[in-house]
Amino acid sequence: MNSPLLRFLVRKHIAVANLSLVVILLLSGGFLLVYIMRVNPLKDTYDVTVEMSASGGLMPNSDVTYRGYRVGTIRSVDLSKDGVVAVAEIESWARIADSGDVAVHRLSAASASSTSTSGPIRLRDPTFRTVPSSIRRR
Repeated sequence: MNSPLLRFLVRKHIAVANLSLVVILLLSGGFLLVYIMRVNPLKDTYDVTVEMSASGGLMPNSDVTYRGYRVGTIRSVDLSKDGVVAVAEIESWARIADSGDVAVHRLSAASASSTSTSGPIRLRDPTFRTVPSSIRRR
């Protein structure tokens, strides 16, 4: 009636419980790192340079959204002779159109901001490029 596996589990129940706690700890820690803290060593990204006339409080590590979805973060914000140049790190799964309107939106009263598209995207070409290199001011 008693199988060898069941007898082993009954005899070593403390070791089995400790092992299961370690497994749960590792799984939950991995979930927190990847989904909550956004640490993912396997993610594949590309850079997009965005030229804007004003930054509107945009800062490095701000979220980048495309049509309502978070697709990346701002890596750097620098001044140029014509305005502001921001470098966005976009995740490779996101297919960004090579032209369109870019806007900076405030997310909270604590001055958090993100870049996103404003209004409908106006495409010069109805196709999407896999890796756009820059979005220029009009």
